[in-house]
Amino acid sequence: MATLAEDIADKLADLNYGTVGTDIWLGSLPEKPHVVIGVNETGGMAPEFGFSSPGLKYETPNLQIVVRGERGDYAGPRARIEAIYLALAEIQGETVGGTYYHMVKPSQTPFELTRDDDARIVFAFNALCKRTVA
Repeated sequence: MATLAEDIADKLADLNYGTVGTDIWLGSLPEKPHVVIGVNETGGMAPEFGFSSPGLKYETPNLQIVVRGERGDYAGPRARIEAIYLALAEIQGETVGGTYYHMVKPSQTPFELTRDDDARIVFAFNALCKRTVA
């Protein structure tokens, strides 16, 4: 089973938001290029057991998506994070990267996370993801 970050990064690539390893990154963002998407796994909720069957059946990890833009650009990364926020919220009852996702539920609307030393604005949102354990 692929990781949550790998599944969602591949989904973003399938939706034409970029290419994994070029402008979509797992974990921390590289210094270049300026315009990038980061997919980070963060703490989620406890996994669930199935009824009358041993072992874990469902997990609910948390995801953080970040989008960074060009120096001084507010509107570009803000529009991009909004589009990604809406696109990922449409994942309901869908297989992504070989894993069945019951839902991707944003925890809040996109927000400005930081401005780095190069005056690049970073926007983010978090989402809870319910998926079946393979």
